Amino acid sequence: MESTPNEAISLIDGVAAMYPETTKAKIRKMLTEGRVLVDGVVKHRAKHTVEAGQTIEITDRAKGKEAAPPPASTKKKHKLKILYEDEAILVVDKPAGLLQTNSKMTPSTPGV
Repeated sequence: MESTPNEAISLIDGVAAMYPETTKAKIRKMLTEGRVLVDGVVKHRAKHTVEAGQTIEITDRAKGKEAAPPPASTKKKHKLKILYEDEAILVVDKPAGLLQTNSKMTPSTPGV
């Protein structure tokens, strides 16, 4: 689907005008997936300004993945030195700043 706004508008508002029943969260997901193009160029920023006369295009998921593959993970891998281990206890030398437990405020890290 394509649209050409008559005046300058933010990208998220332009896509919302094309899909009035869609939530802003779903539009942001479309942006993240690389499905939104402005004049043939993938745009990820919701607040990107689309000038009058530029074309907003929405592609399907498969084309979005081709045009903008997901970014590589930026999670840091920590090498922990194991000081002692048996069936019931594991003692590690953990670097400062690394949380020892997960909380609701931090993303879950499997294996830690």
